[in-house]
Amino acid sequence: MLKPVLAALLLGSSALAADPPLVAVRLVTGPGSQVELTNTGSQAVNAWTLAITTSAGEGRTHQEVRTVDAYLSEATRGVAGFPEKLDRLNAGQTRVIQLDQLPADAAARIVAIVFEDGTAAGDPAAIKSIFDHRVVERDELRGVVETFAGVLGSQHGMAALQELKRRFAASSPAEEK
Repeated sequence: MLKPVLAALLLGSSALAADPPLVAVRLVTGPGSQVELTNTGSQAVNAWTLAITTSAGEGRTHQEVRTVDAYLSEATRGVAGFPEKLDRLNAGQTRVIQLDQLPADAAARIVAIVFEDGTAAGDPAAIKSIFDHRVVERDELRGVVETFAGVLGSQHGMAALQELKRRFAASSPAEEK
């Protein structure tokens, strides 16, 4: 996991600015705001950070940053109700992403990209945030797998279901408050 992060930090902002393989092709403002992203590169992109900038008056700007991390899409793609916006963007593919209503002066730009092979380009802080979030998700997923293995190794049927419900309820964020 450390190699992609180091490579991403070394590539930095200049690699993305020079020849971005993921581009915000078209931004539609007003009611029905949306941005069209196109992967012009030769490799799938499985995470990206998009910045939307608008005027905040008196010479100030407001920037909203959105990150999509689709590195698990290979496993989740077949799940009923899986949203397309959370799937990787293959080479040559274009996707329209719906946004909240934006004013006419809005601008969109790609801040960071993570490729399918784990390399990345763009803002080092945004890239680090993506990889840090993946570590947390991986650890949480490991905990879920271990819980299932522990319960299903010794119990079956309704007893197993009740024990799983008990363990997951005890470890849910709502219970930790």
